[in-house]
Amino acid sequence: MKRTPRMQRIIRKNLDVRKIGPLVEDCLALEIDLDISTIVGFPEESWHDVGATVDVVLRLGGIEGVYPQLYVLSPQPGTPITEKHGRQLRFDGYYLDWCNANRWLAPQEQRFVKEHPELCPEFYHIPNERVGRRELKQVTEYASLLLNTIPGLTAFLRRVCDNPLTVLRRWSAAAGQKGLATPDGCRFFRMKTSRERCRYLEVLLEVLSSDYCSADREVACLTYFRCILDSITKNGAGPVRRGHRFQELAISSRSSVPMHVRPVLARGCAVANMRYDVLETVTRWRKKGQWRWPREMDVAFLFVARRGSVAVARAARVTGFVASRCDGSHSVQDLLALVESLEDPETCSLRMSLGTRQLTAVILARLCRTTGLWAT
Repeated sequence: MKRTPRMQRIIRKNLDVRKIGPLVEDCLALEIDLDISTIVGFPEESWHDVGATVDVVLRLGGIEGVYPQLYVLSPQPGTPITEKHGRQLRFDGYYLDWCNANRWLAPQEQRFVKEHPELCPEFYHIPNERVGRRELKQVTEYASLLLNTIPGLTAFLRRVCDNPLTVLRRWSAAAGQKGLATPDGCRFFRMKTSRERCRYLEVLLEVLSSDYCSADREVACLTYFRCILDSITKNGAGPVRRGHRFQELAISSRSSVPMHVRPVLARGCAVANMRYDVLETVTRWRKKGQWRWPREMDVAFLFVARRGSVAVARAARVTGFVASRCDGSHSVQDLLALVESLEDPETCSLRMSLGTRQLTAVILARLCRTTGLWAT
């Protein structure tokens, strides 16, 4: 599928691109999941056409039940485009992974492909003087990385910038400056480990932070996505060597809290205190495809890595402050002092009903169950 009406006419699809949004809404209302394939790399297209396709792909990316995909054109045998441009086919080793089950060509197979382009046009491309092949491959790879990682980040990117294609280019340049490998094969990021992919996403957050995000609500969104990355890559303090599992505390009117231990959040967990409910905004985008800036409110989020994904939960403000100090450098005595010093209405109400000591014990017990705690 191409986004612009001009390209729709050229490739003879003649789809009414204005109906994409309503069709997606109707399918979601009927609980029908959608796979939406888009293609770039046609010989007649310009960067404006590529940008329009990238824009609609990122707009749909992250919505629950919608799975957009971006591919570079793979000419198929017997199709009009192959018959028209058969003499212009070029081979550079970059082809869709489904062209070959093993994702790579053995030397003898590669010789056959080069000697018989009329039999194997799907391994070739058609040159385009207006759209560089190398940059086009990078754009599709970076866009695919976005579509397959953090739900909601694509929506945020479109919200803060008018031209996502420009951001993809800046992202690619910034990654190269940091010494990260340039995508040189189809589904380049699919072959990388989770930690390697997150290094590229960290660069994107830096680009967005420096060039596009200035308001507090935008910074809150970036903090939210950065905490998800930290959880995926397990960059937290992690279990302390020679530590022991921090046992769940017994909660009663006379709870006994071990004052000397220094609790540490388990590896793969992160915490953030924010002034905006980013989770509500991302959830609304994923469920309904509706982006609105998060409303202002004091809220804490806990991020817990689970089997390759990250669970996000809201927590009381005091829980967020306690969890952020579970880093092995603060004892339970320090946490008691922190709980006693907080003056927000919610904490004051909890402290009056439970008492400082028991409130601290309740928070630590819940952290044991949800995120996991270690202690030195």
